[in-house]
Amino acid sequence: METEQWGARLLDKDICTESNELTHIIELSSDDDEVKRRAKTIRVTPQNGVPYSSWERMIRNKPKPVVLDEDGNPVEDEEEPEENEEELIAMGLKGPLVESEMTTRRCDDIKAFNKELENYNMRERNIFDEYIVKLYDSTYVKVDIAGMTPDELTEALLIRMNPN
Repeated sequence: METEQWGARLLDKDICTESNELTHIIELSSDDDEVKRRAKTIRVTPQNGVPYSSWERMIRNKPKPVVLDEDGNPVEDEEEPEENEEELIAMGLKGPLVESEMTTRRCDDIKAFNKELENYNMRERNIFDEYIVKLYDSTYVKVDIAGMTPDELTEALLIRMNPN
C-alpha cells in the first residue's frame, strides 16, 4: 500500500483554490538526523493522548519561581484556581507531566518514521518545490530549526518576516 501524499494533497485541495492564493511559505528546515532525534523524544500522556516534546515537558514541569518579600520570606501565590482545574489535571492537561507514566507513539517507531521521512524526501518535497519556485525571496522564508526552542524560532521568524 502506497503512503499518502497528505501535505501536497492538502495544498491542492484546501489552500490553492481559486479564492485562495499562496502568498508566503515558511519552511522549518532540519536535516533528517535532527528530525529523527526530535521524534524519538516525543511522549504521549495516556489520559488524553496529547504528544509532548522534551522541550514542552521541561517547560511544563519547571517549578514556579519563588517570589520573596522585602524580608526574604516567600510570598504566597494569590492566584485563584480555575473553575475546572481539577478536571484539567485529571485529563492530563494541567499540572506536571510524569515521565514514567508517558508512552511513545507508534508512528514514532524508527522503521515507520524512516518510511515517512523517505516518502517526504522522494515525493512530497518535490510537490512543495513547485509552489516555492513561484514565490519571491521575501515570501519564501527558510529557517534551520536545529537546536532552536519555540521562542527562538518565533523571534527568528518575526525578524525574517518584518518588511523593514
